[in-house]
Order: sequence, then structure tokens, then C-alpha cells
Amino acid sequence: MRSLDKQILIAGVTRSPYSGTVKKIKIVGQNDSELIAEITISTETSQTQNTANNDESQIQTSTSSVTNLKPNISLTATRVHDGDTVKAKEGNQEYRIRLACIDAPELKQPLGYKSRDNLLKLISQSNNRISLQIIDTDRYGRKVGLIYSTQGKLLNLQQVESGMAYVYDKYLNNCPQAQLVKQAETIAKQKRSGVWGGNYTPPWEFRHDKTRN
Repeated sequence: MRSLDKQILIAGVTRSPYSGTVKKIKIVGQNDSELIAEITISTETSQTQNTANNDESQIQTSTSSVTNLKPNISLTATRVHDGDTVKAKEGNQEYRIRLACIDAPELKQPLGYKSRDNLLKLISQSNNRISLQIIDTDRYGRKVGLIYSTQGKLLNLQQVESGMAYVYDKYLNNCPQAQLVKQAETIAKQKRSGVWGGNYTPPWEFRHDKTRN
């Protein structure tokens, strides 16, 4: 019996290339020197852990990589209109800012005020101080750009990560952080966060329907 136990132990350790939990051992044959067995191993836990680690790695990459950019204007936020629009100033110069790469729910939509309040919270955590990197100026005269907290976190990205905004695919070609915001949206979808937790209408469709009516 000890010899049999030893052979099973050796088979389980040396013949399996996988890490996991042994679920079943089936003896299929033996001779004078070998015991031949089929071993069933569950790797579900490892796969789940790997998925979680990959998600966490993506979030960390999203948060850390964007700090390599050097925003060029330091401002004080004075008003958060909605989840993707901010007013800020420095001295006598006032800026109306449209967050690049993203599109947040309109205030008249479900989650509209929640998205606005989330952006307001992020800015408040930065003592209302933000840094702006201007990408473009839109037809309304707003500066389209990336805004950062005093800790170097990209708030455009954080809105998407929390499910409080969509990636704005229509203008993604002008987004310096396109890959990162897309990764963040994938994670938000997997977690069913915010706008991904229900059957919500994207804001660009909402605006189109409103204009048509």
C-alpha cells in the first residue's frame, strides 16, 4: 500500500505540467516498475486569479502611465457642469473645458447627475486644483483636453473606469490616451459599473434623438 501511495504521489507531482487542485486519479495500468494513472486537475482558481490580476494590472497601467505626460496649464476649477464639462480659471483667464476622449451622460439622462457628482468629487479631492493639457478647441469655443489632479491622476480616465462616462469613439483619433481609456472601459464593462449596469442610452444617441424631435 505504501508503494502504491508513493507511485500516486510521484505521478501527481512529475507528470502534470499544471498547477491546481487534484480532483480525480484513475488507475489505468501498471507493471513491475510503474503505476500508470490519469490525473484530473482543476485550474479554475488559478484562471480566476489570473483574470483578476490582469484586470488590476490594466488599472494600474492606466493610472501610472498617463503621469508621463506633462500638462501645461495649472488651474483652479470653479464649476463642474456635468460629467465631462468643467469651468476653471487662473488669474483673470477663464477656461471652459470639455474632457477629451469621453462622453458622459447628459444631466437629463439617468446617471447624469451621478456622473457630474463623481467628477466633482474627484476634483474636490484635488482641492479644486487641476492641470490641463489642451488638445483642441471645439465649435463651442471650449478647450478640449486632458485634466489631471494634483496627484497626477487623469480624471478623464477615472470617469471611464468608474462607469461614469463612455469612451467617445467618434473623436478617439484625437485622443492621446486612446488605448488606456479603451482598456478602462473594458474593465468597467466587466464589472458592470455605472452606465454598464443597465440598459442606458449613450449620450450621443440621446442628443441625436432630442435634436430630431
